[in-house]
Amino acid sequence: MELVATRLEVPRKTVNLGSLAIGFAPLLALSALFAFRADILLPQQVEEVDPIYYPAVAVVFVSTTSAEREVSFDASVEADRRVALRADERSRVVAVPTKVGREVSAGDPLCRITPTGGTPLVLFSPIDGVVSSVNAGPGTVLEAGQPCVTILDPSSLIARGAMSPHQAKVIVPGDPVNVTTASGSAQSAVRVIYPDTDNNPENTLPFEVGLSGVPGAAEGQAAKITVSTEQILPMLVPFRSLTLVQGSGMSVRIVTGRGPTGRITTLPVTIVATTRDGFYVDGLPTEARLVVNDDRYTIPDDGEMVRIGQVG
Repeated sequence: MELVATRLEVPRKTVNLGSLAIGFAPLLALSALFAFRADILLPQQVEEVDPIYYPAVAVVFVSTTSAEREVSFDASVEADRRVALRADERSRVVAVPTKVGREVSAGDPLCRITPTGGTPLVLFSPIDGVVSSVNAGPGTVLEAGQPCVTILDPSSLIARGAMSPHQAKVIVPGDPVNVTTASGSAQSAVRVIYPDTDNNPENTLPFEVGLSGVPGAAEGQAAKITVSTEQILPMLVPFRSLTLVQGSGMSVRIVTGRGPTGRITTLPVTIVATTRDGFYVDGLPTEARLVVNDDRYTIPDDGEMVRIGQVG
């Protein structure tokens, strides 16, 4: 009997990739969710103090913008170009053929006088202008140098005022100005700011504004001048926002940030002026949330987190 050995082979199965992908799909989706939103599957504990537990403070909002950077002054209208017809020696007035307010031209005779022991003279206007004053009449005796008639050039009218040395640091010639008088208003500009020749920091500095565009402006009128400047001017803050800090002097506390919470920051300031509404101070940013003294709240230390408990 003859035995024959044969090899038994296990038939091979073909792997279907599509079926494999379908089988692993749920696992892949779960992995992706875990990768992008692990906080859902495994929430993490974040140690953050609820803002409600921050100490509360009372604040006021203050800000300065270009539109608000305006300073107003009281001024008087004057003529920059004025001529007085004077007697060179003691004289008697013979005639004054003019009156205040009359328009005159260069060469018009305005005053006839007779010097003591001399021949009659006629005083003529050297400019085109308006008679601003008549200082004598027929028969009046003028001493040497005393004016008979004064003429001013209306095109040279200016408004003259005075500003503090601090205001002169932020206002410059050329800054736009709105000028208002009893006869009307117009836009103009700062013409000149005169320096302090005495170098006294307490001195005010005279300045001039042209009035050529103001209708009906006349010498002697009062004027209101509002100067607009792009410089940052002192900011008005309420009295109860100031505090005296040892080592820093007069200071304010602000709440940093823009949300309902922030950190206390102390800023030294310089008082520029006092009004019935508060102090004008230097040293603040263009916008700030000032902490004000309020009996309901205790002001925390510098650097401490606080929440806004009261506004206004």
